[in-house]
Amino acid sequence: MGLMAIVNNGVVEGVLVVDPGDANTIASYGGVLLPDGSPVAVGWLYDGQVFFAPPMYSTLSEAKAAKAREIESARDAACFADISVLGRTWQADKRSQELLGQAITLAQAGLPLPSVWRDATNSDMPVTALSDLLAIAGAIATQTQTAYAHSWALKAQVTAAATVEQINAVAWG
Repeated sequence: MGLMAIVNNGVVEGVLVVDPGDANTIASYGGVLLPDGSPVAVGWLYDGQVFFAPPMYSTLSEAKAAKAREIESARDAACFADISVLGRTWQADKRSQELLGQAITLAQAGLPLPSVWRDATNSDMPVTALSDLLAIAGAIATQTQTAYAHSWALKAQVTAAATVEQINAVAWG
């Protein structure tokens, strides 16, 4: 048997005992197998290659500020994550949002709609009405609102925390 870390947004949320050969279980949890003797624990950080202990802070306010930055980073990633609408997946990165906003603004000003809009798989969707572009923009706006609301709730938990352990327990997932 071995250990598997469950990682969400770069933070270890759990450590489970698993059969290292059971790829289905590992995949179903989105887990990362740990080397034998690894000291990884809940709250540790993972950068996609290496696990490391969370930084130690000398004051509660330093820990709160660091956690706020971590939450903001996760929020920004959630805001720019691909979204699904109109039966397709669309990129929602900053540049894609700018292009979409410009196309909508120009169409609302009376200029022609683009004939197609390219999805995240580089497939073109025919644009037949402004509502097609507005549906994509609306989904991105909803995703952004949801991410911000979640970040505000987590930041409130951080503000209310009285110990570093309570702060470290706050996670994006």
